[in-house]
Order: sequence, then C-alpha cells, then structure tokens
Amino acid sequence: MSIEFIPRETVEVPEISFEDEMRLPAENTAVIVVDMQNDFVKEEGNLVVPAASETIGSIQQLLEMARAHDVRIAYTQDTQVEDDPEFEVWPQHCL
Repeated sequence: MSIEFIPRETVEVPEISFEDEMRLPAENTAVIVVDMQNDFVKEEGNLVVPAASETIGSIQQLLEMARAHDVRIAYTQDTQVEDDPEFEVWPQHCL
C-alpha cells in the first residue's frame, strides 16, 4: 500500500469560542487525553509541538477534577514500528 501526502500551503483555522465555565454530568462525560507523549511534548522529542508543554498544567487540573468526580478518563497513544511508512512523511517518532 502506498501513502501519498500532499500538504497544503496554508491551513485555515476556524474561530474557536471559549467558555469561562462548563458543567457536564459526570455519568455522561469522559475526558480523552490524546497523544500526550514525550516525542510530541518534550523539547528533545522527535516531533515536538512547541505549545504542547503549555497544556500540561491544564490537563493535570482537568484530570484531577475528573478523578474527584468519577468521570471516565481515556488516553490515546500514537505508536509506530520500525520502518513505519509514516516515516516517509514525518520524522521517526513514538516507537
């Protein structure tokens, strides 16, 4: 299988509204933490997202609140294998 990646020259980011406070019923709510991994978050990571480290404190607070209220928590993890075809597009990461 061949994967072709054609990046756009620009990406339009829609306006995102922010709420000062949000209340959700714990029994119908889940927190999903996506790809908080060293290769994306730490300065020495192979595919670091510069602003990602700024989110750590907020994510920790959110997780503490979720645990205190028995909210479900799920974590996703990007995982590659040696010679992954993805490395034709991105640097080697998350082995």
